Amino acid sequence: MKKILITGAAGTIGTACCEYFIRNGYYVIGIDNDYRGRILGPEASIKKNKEYLINKYSDLEFYDFDISEDNKIEEILGNHKVKALIHCASQPSHPKSIEIPYADFINNVVNTVKLLEILKNKSKDTVFVFCSSNKVYGENPNSFELVESETRYNFKDIIGIDETCSLDHTLHTPLGASKLAADIYTQEYLRLYDLPAGVFRLSCVTGIYAKAIESHNWIPYIINKIKNQEVIKIFGYKGKQVRDIIDASDVAKVFDLFINNPAKDNVFNLGGGAENSISILELIKIIENQFGCRVQKDFLDKRMGDHCVYISDNTKIENLYNFKPTLSYKSIIKNFI
Repeated sequence: MKKILITGAAGTIGTACCEYFIRNGYYVIGIDNDYRGRILGPEASIKKNKEYLINKYSDLEFYDFDISEDNKIEEILGNHKVKALIHCASQPSHPKSIEIPYADFINNVVNTVKLLEILKNKSKDTVFVFCSSNKVYGENPNSFELVESETRYNFKDIIGIDETCSLDHTLHTPLGASKLAADIYTQEYLRLYDLPAGVFRLSCVTGIYAKAIESHNWIPYIINKIKNQEVIKIFGYKGKQVRDIIDASDVAKVFDLFINNPAKDNVFNLGGGAENSISILELIKIIENQFGCRVQKDFLDKRMGDHCVYISDNTKIENLYNFKPTLSYKSIIKNFI
Protein backbone atom coordinates (compact mmCIF):
# COMPACT_ATOMS: atom_id res chain seq x y z
CA MET A 1 0.00 0.00 0.00
CA LYS A 2 1.22 3.51 -0.83
CA LYS A 3 1.99 5.61 2.23
CA ILE A 4 1.98 9.34 2.82
CA LEU A 5 3.08 11.49 5.78
CA ILE A 6 1.14 14.66 6.61
CA THR A 7 2.16 17.27 9.19
CA GLY A 8 -0.58 19.52 10.54
CA ALA A 9 -2.81 16.59 9.68
CA ALA A 10 -5.91 17.81 11.55
CA GLY A 11 -5.93 21.37 10.23
CA THR A 12 -8.11 22.63 7.40
CA ILE A 13 -5.82 21.40 4.62
CA GLY A 14 -4.40 18.47 6.57
CA THR A 15 -7.80 16.93 7.33
CA ALA A 16 -8.87 17.27 3.70
CA CYS A 17 -5.60 15.65 2.62
CA CYS A 18 -6.03 12.76 5.05
CA GLU A 19 -9.50 12.06 3.69
CA TYR A 20 -8.52 12.47 0.05
CA PHE A 21 -5.47 10.21 0.16
CA ILE A 22 -7.10 7.51 2.27
CA ARG A 23 -10.04 7.42 -0.14
CA ASN A 24 -7.56 7.07 -2.99
CA GLY A 25 -5.82 4.02 -1.59
CA TYR A 26 -3.09 5.49 0.61
CA TYR A 27 -2.13 4.64 4.16
CA VAL A 28 -1.74 7.98 5.96
CA ILE A 29 0.58 8.82 8.83
CA GLY A 30 -0.61 12.06 10.41
CA ILE A 31 1.10 14.38 12.89
CA ASP A 32 -0.62 17.23 14.72
CA ASN A 33 -0.05 18.56 18.24
CA ASP A 34 -2.81 21.23 18.11
CA TYR A 35 -0.33 24.11 18.12
CA ARG A 36 -2.89 26.49 16.67
CA GLY A 37 -5.32 25.72 19.49
CA ARG A 38 -2.66 26.72 22.01
CA ILE A 39 -1.72 30.02 20.34
CA LEU A 40 -5.06 31.09 18.84
CA GLY A 41 -7.42 29.85 21.54
CA PRO A 42 -9.75 26.88 22.09
CA GLU A 43 -12.04 27.91 19.24
CA ALA A 44 -9.10 27.24 16.88
CA SER A 45 -8.38 23.78 18.30
CA ILE A 46 -8.20 20.89 15.84
CA LYS A 47 -9.13 18.25 18.43
CA LYS A 48 -12.52 17.53 16.85
CA ASN A 49 -10.96 17.06 13.42
CA LYS A 50 -8.42 14.68 14.91
CA GLU A 51 -11.09 12.67 16.74
CA TYR A 52 -13.17 12.51 13.56
CA LEU A 53 -10.28 11.18 11.49
CA ILE A 54 -9.18 8.59 14.05
CA ASN A 55 -12.72 7.32 14.59
CA LYS A 56 -13.60 7.13 10.89
CA TYR A 57 -10.51 5.74 9.19
CA SER A 58 -8.55 2.57 9.87
CA ASP A 59 -5.89 3.35 7.24
CA LEU A 60 -4.56 6.12 9.46
CA GLU A 61 -1.78 6.27 12.03
CA PHE A 62 -1.86 9.47 14.10
CA TYR A 63 0.85 11.05 16.26
CA ASP A 64 0.67 14.00 18.65
CA PHE A 65 4.10 15.62 18.96
CA ASP A 66 6.02 18.73 17.95
CA ILE A 67 7.90 18.02 14.73
CA SER A 68 10.92 19.84 16.15
CA GLU A 69 11.34 17.01 18.70
CA ASP A 70 14.50 15.02 18.04
CA ASN A 71 14.32 11.77 16.06
CA LYS A 72 10.52 11.41 15.98
CA ILE A 73 10.25 12.02 12.22
CA GLU A 74 13.31 9.84 11.59
CA GLU A 75 11.66 7.01 13.52
CA ILE A 76 8.52 7.25 11.42
CA LEU A 77 10.50 7.27 8.18
CA GLY A 78 12.51 4.32 9.44
CA ASN A 79 9.30 2.35 9.95
CA HIS A 80 7.50 3.49 6.79
CA LYS A 81 8.60 4.09 3.22
CA VAL A 82 6.47 7.10 2.32
CA LYS A 83 5.81 8.30 -1.20
CA ALA A 84 5.35 11.92 -0.08
CA LEU A 85 5.49 14.26 2.88
CA ILE A 86 2.87 17.02 2.81
CA HIS A 87 3.94 19.79 5.17
CA CYS A 88 0.84 21.64 6.39
CA ALA A 89 2.01 22.33 9.95
CA SER A 90 2.74 26.00 10.63
CA GLN A 91 2.00 29.10 12.59
CA PRO A 92 -0.86 30.16 10.29
CA SER A 93 -2.01 33.58 11.47
CA HIS A 94 -0.87 36.80 9.82
CA PRO A 95 -1.79 39.12 12.76
CA LYS A 96 -0.57 36.62 15.39
CA SER A 97 2.87 36.51 13.77
CA ILE A 98 3.34 40.18 14.63
CA GLU A 99 2.89 39.28 18.31
CA ILE A 100 5.14 36.18 18.27
CA PRO A 101 7.77 36.66 15.53
CA TYR A 102 10.36 34.29 16.99
CA ALA A 103 7.88 31.45 17.57
CA ASP A 104 6.59 32.07 14.05
CA PHE A 105 10.17 31.72 12.72
CA ILE A 106 10.79 28.45 14.58
CA ASN A 107 7.54 26.88 13.44
CA ASN A 108 7.60 28.03 9.85
CA VAL A 109 11.29 28.12 8.95
CA VAL A 110 13.31 25.91 11.31
CA ASN A 111 10.81 23.05 11.26
CA THR A 112 10.56 23.15 7.47
CA VAL A 113 14.33 23.04 7.01
CA LYS A 114 14.53 20.19 9.52
CA LEU A 115 12.10 18.14 7.43
CA LEU A 116 13.99 18.92 4.23
CA GLU A 117 17.27 17.89 5.84
CA ILE A 118 15.79 14.63 7.11
CA LEU A 119 14.48 13.76 3.65
CA LYS A 120 17.78 14.68 2.02
CA ASN A 121 19.67 12.35 4.36
CA LYS A 122 17.17 9.55 4.99
CA SER A 123 14.50 9.42 2.29
CA LYS A 124 15.58 11.28 -0.81
CA ASP A 125 12.94 9.77 -3.11
CA THR A 126 10.09 11.08 -0.95
CA VAL A 127 8.24 13.97 -2.61
CA PHE A 128 8.07 17.05 -0.36
CA VAL A 129 5.00 19.29 -0.67
CA PHE A 130 5.26 22.65 1.07
CA CYS A 131 2.23 24.78 1.90
CA SER A 132 3.49 28.28 1.21
CA SER A 133 1.31 31.40 1.17
CA ASN A 134 0.33 34.43 -0.86
CA LYS A 135 1.89 36.40 2.02
CA VAL A 136 5.32 35.73 0.47
CA TYR A 137 4.56 38.62 -1.90
CA GLY A 138 4.15 41.02 1.00
CA GLU A 139 2.22 44.14 0.06
CA ASN A 140 3.38 44.03 -3.58
CA PRO A 141 -0.06 42.89 -4.84
CA ASN A 142 -1.31 46.27 -3.59
CA SER A 143 0.88 48.00 -6.19
CA PHE A 144 -1.28 46.81 -9.10
CA GLU A 145 -3.87 49.27 -10.35
CA LEU A 146 -7.38 48.64 -9.07
CA VAL A 147 -10.91 49.57 -10.07
CA GLU A 148 -13.62 50.15 -7.48
CA SER A 149 -17.25 49.12 -7.78
CA GLU A 150 -20.12 49.29 -5.33
CA THR A 151 -19.18 46.07 -3.52
CA ARG A 152 -15.53 45.36 -4.35
CA TYR A 153 -12.13 46.33 -5.64
CA ASN A 154 -10.67 44.41 -8.56
CA PHE A 155 -7.49 44.34 -10.58
CA LYS A 156 -7.71 46.62 -13.61
CA ASP A 157 -5.28 45.02 -16.07
CA ILE A 158 -4.50 41.51 -14.80
CA ILE A 159 -6.59 38.43 -14.01
CA GLY A 160 -4.60 37.69 -10.88
CA ILE A 161 -1.19 37.40 -9.26
CA ASP A 162 1.18 34.98 -10.95
CA GLU A 163 4.48 33.49 -9.79
CA THR A 164 6.53 36.38 -11.25
CA CYS A 165 5.18 38.93 -8.77
CA SER A 166 8.06 40.55 -6.87
CA LEU A 167 8.96 39.15 -3.45
CA ASP A 168 11.18 42.10 -2.49
CA HIS A 169 11.11 45.71 -1.26
CA THR A 170 7.86 45.41 0.61
CA LEU A 171 6.37 44.86 4.07
CA HIS A 172 5.74 41.16 4.69
CA THR A 173 4.98 40.79 8.43
CA PRO A 174 6.73 37.88 10.19
CA LEU A 175 4.32 35.32 8.68
CA GLY A 176 5.12 36.48 5.16
CA ALA A 177 8.84 36.53 5.92
CA SER A 178 8.87 33.06 7.49
CA LYS A 179 6.77 31.53 4.74
CA LEU A 180 9.05 33.13 2.15
CA ALA A 181 12.19 31.79 3.83
CA ALA A 182 10.77 28.26 3.97
CA ASP A 183 9.52 28.63 0.40
CA ILE A 184 13.03 29.53 -0.84
CA TYR A 185 14.68 26.77 1.22
CA THR A 186 12.33 24.23 -0.37
CA GLN A 187 13.31 25.45 -3.83
CA GLU A 188 17.01 25.25 -2.93
CA TYR A 189 16.75 21.65 -1.76
CA LEU A 190 15.42 20.77 -5.20
CA ARG A 191 18.16 22.70 -7.01
CA LEU A 192 21.11 21.74 -4.82
CA TYR A 193 20.23 18.23 -3.69
CA ASP A 194 17.74 17.08 -6.35
CA LEU A 195 15.08 16.51 -3.69
CA PRO A 196 11.65 16.28 -5.38
CA ALA A 197 9.76 19.19 -3.88
CA GLY A 198 6.85 21.47 -4.70
CA VAL A 199 5.98 24.91 -3.37
CA PHE A 200 2.33 25.95 -3.38
CA ARG A 201 1.63 29.61 -2.67
CA LEU A 202 -1.91 29.28 -1.42
CA SER A 203 -4.56 31.95 -1.41
CA CYS A 204 -7.69 31.67 0.74
CA VAL A 205 -7.99 27.95 1.50
CA THR A 206 -11.09 26.99 3.41
CA GLY A 207 -13.50 24.08 3.77
CA ILE A 208 -15.78 22.28 6.16
CA TYR A 209 -12.93 21.47 8.57
CA ALA A 210 -11.91 25.12 8.97
CA LYS A 211 -12.27 26.72 12.41
CA ALA A 212 -14.21 29.97 12.63
CA ILE A 213 -11.80 32.46 14.20
CA GLU A 214 -11.12 36.11 13.49
CA SER A 215 -7.39 35.85 12.83
CA HIS A 216 -7.71 32.88 10.47
CA ASN A 217 -10.51 31.45 8.29
CA TRP A 218 -12.57 34.61 7.84
CA ILE A 219 -15.43 33.01 5.88
CA PRO A 220 -16.83 30.70 8.59
CA TYR A 221 -16.04 33.43 11.15
CA ILE A 222 -18.24 35.95 9.36
CA ILE A 223 -20.99 33.37 8.79
CA ASN A 224 -21.08 32.62 12.53
CA LYS A 225 -21.15 36.32 13.37
CA ILE A 226 -24.12 36.92 11.07
CA LYS A 227 -25.93 33.82 12.28
CA ASN A 228 -25.56 35.05 15.87
CA GLN A 229 -26.36 38.67 14.86
CA GLU A 230 -23.09 39.96 16.31
CA VAL A 231 -21.08 42.98 15.19
CA ILE A 232 -18.64 42.22 12.37
CA LYS A 233 -15.25 43.94 12.53
CA ILE A 234 -13.95 44.91 9.09
CA PHE A 235 -10.30 45.88 8.81
CA GLY A 236 -9.85 48.54 6.14
CA TYR A 237 -10.75 48.94 2.46
CA LYS A 238 -14.44 49.65 3.27
CA GLY A 239 -15.13 45.91 3.27
CA LYS A 240 -14.42 45.80 -0.47
CA GLN A 241 -11.23 43.74 -0.09
CA VAL A 242 -11.29 40.63 -2.28
CA ARG A 243 -9.87 37.11 -2.00
CA ASP A 244 -10.19 34.07 -4.22
CA ILE A 245 -11.48 31.03 -2.41
CA ILE A 246 -10.46 27.40 -2.90
CA ASP A 247 -11.71 24.40 -0.99
CA ALA A 248 -9.10 22.31 0.82
CA SER A 249 -10.33 19.19 -0.98
CA ASP A 250 -9.28 20.77 -4.29
CA VAL A 251 -5.88 21.61 -2.81
CA ALA A 252 -5.48 17.92 -1.90
CA LYS A 253 -6.20 16.97 -5.52
CA VAL A 254 -3.49 19.31 -6.77
CA PHE A 255 -1.01 17.85 -4.29
CA ASP A 256 -1.81 14.37 -5.60
CA LEU A 257 -1.24 15.48 -9.20
CA PHE A 258 2.14 16.90 -8.25
CA ILE A 259 3.18 13.91 -6.12
CA ASN A 260 2.57 11.55 -9.01
CA ASN A 261 4.33 13.78 -11.55
CA PRO A 262 6.69 16.22 -9.78
CA ALA A 263 7.61 19.21 -11.93
CA LYS A 264 11.09 20.71 -11.93
CA ASP A 265 9.54 24.16 -12.29
CA ASN A 266 8.07 23.68 -8.88
CA VAL A 267 6.58 26.97 -7.61
CA PHE A 268 2.84 27.41 -8.06
CA ASN A 269 0.24 30.00 -7.11
CA LEU A 270 -2.96 28.20 -6.19
CA GLY A 271 -6.36 29.61 -5.32
CA GLY A 272 -9.90 29.73 -6.57
CA GLY A 273 -9.07 32.17 -9.36
CA ALA A 274 -11.04 35.21 -10.50
CA GLU A 275 -14.25 33.23 -10.98
CA ASN A 276 -14.17 32.25 -7.29
CA SER A 277 -13.29 35.63 -5.82
CA ILE A 278 -15.48 37.49 -3.36
CA SER A 279 -15.34 40.61 -1.20
CA ILE A 280 -16.29 40.84 2.46
CA LEU A 281 -19.31 43.00 1.60
CA GLU A 282 -20.44 40.45 -0.99
CA LEU A 283 -20.07 37.59 1.48
CA ILE A 284 -22.01 39.50 4.13
CA LYS A 285 -24.85 40.19 1.69
CA ILE A 286 -25.12 36.53 0.71
CA ILE A 287 -25.26 35.36 4.33
CA GLU A 288 -27.63 38.11 5.47
CA ASN A 289 -30.06 37.09 2.73
CA GLN A 290 -29.69 33.45 3.74
CA PHE A 291 -30.52 34.11 7.39
CA GLY A 292 -32.98 36.94 6.73
CA CYS A 293 -31.21 39.45 8.94
CA ARG A 294 -28.97 42.51 8.89
CA VAL A 295 -25.87 42.91 11.05
CA GLN A 296 -23.90 45.85 12.34
CA LYS A 297 -20.48 46.47 10.82
CA ASP A 298 -17.57 48.07 12.68
CA PHE A 299 -15.13 49.57 10.15
CA LEU A 300 -11.57 49.71 11.51
CA ASP A 301 -8.12 50.55 10.14
CA LYS A 302 -6.54 48.02 7.80
CA ARG A 303 -4.13 45.50 9.27
CA MET A 304 -0.41 45.69 8.52
CA GLY A 305 0.59 43.81 5.40
CA ASP A 306 -2.99 43.09 4.36
CA HIS A 307 -3.88 42.87 0.68
CA CYS A 308 -6.70 44.93 -0.79
CA VAL A 309 -7.14 42.41 -3.60
CA TYR A 310 -5.51 39.01 -3.88
CA ILE A 311 -6.62 36.73 -6.68
CA SER A 312 -4.45 33.83 -7.82
CA ASP A 313 -3.50 33.45 -11.45
CA ASN A 314 -3.68 29.64 -11.71
CA THR A 315 -2.53 29.55 -15.35
CA LYS A 316 0.73 27.72 -14.66
CA ILE A 317 -0.82 24.89 -12.67
CA GLU A 318 -3.81 24.69 -15.02
CA ASN A 319 -1.53 24.27 -18.04
CA LEU A 320 0.77 21.74 -16.40
CA TYR A 321 -1.80 19.56 -14.62
CA ASN A 322 -5.07 20.39 -16.41
CA PHE A 323 -6.54 21.44 -13.07
CA LYS A 324 -9.58 23.59 -12.36
CA PRO A 325 -11.22 24.01 -8.94
CA THR A 326 -14.26 21.75 -8.70
CA LEU A 327 -16.04 23.61 -5.90
CA SER A 328 -17.25 27.16 -6.59
CA TYR A 329 -17.26 29.84 -3.92
CA LYS A 330 -21.07 29.55 -3.84
CA SER A 331 -20.82 25.82 -3.11
CA ILE A 332 -18.20 26.41 -0.41
CA ILE A 333 -20.38 29.02 1.31
CA LYS A 334 -23.43 26.73 1.04
CA ASN A 335 -21.47 23.89 2.67
CA PHE A 336 -20.58 26.15 5.61
CA ILE A 337 -24.19 27.23 6.06
